[in-house]
Amino acid sequence: MAVVKCPLYNNPYYSYSIDLSGAEYNLTFRYSSRSEGYLMDISDAEETFIIRGIQLVPLFDLLGQYSLVSPEGTFILLPIEEASFSNSSIPNPRRLDLTHQLIYLDSEGLETIQGV
Repeated sequence: MAVVKCPLYNNPYYSYSIDLSGAEYNLTFRYSSRSEGYLMDISDAEETFIIRGIQLVPLFDLLGQYSLVSPEGTFILLPIEEASFSNSSIPNPRRLDLTHQLIYLDSEGLETIQGV
């Protein structure tokens, strides 16, 4: 089971490359003042978009609603402090990097948590 911690930064727009399930992907994040939250785009190594505009919502399978061939897993936005699980809201959406972490679970990891 692969679990990858994806960095979050204090910038309204940023992008980086990351290895997920043995393949290279580009993740792009942008803050939307309209939705008061961050949106994430996923593209492959050739910069072909796989999906755009995923709202980062805590404790939610961010790719579960999509039929994707790749990446094979999913992303979950988790509160950093355990006490925050009961109230997972984002107190300051512009500082998501201080209160939450973005985790990627491969398909095996996703099956494990779904079976719990």
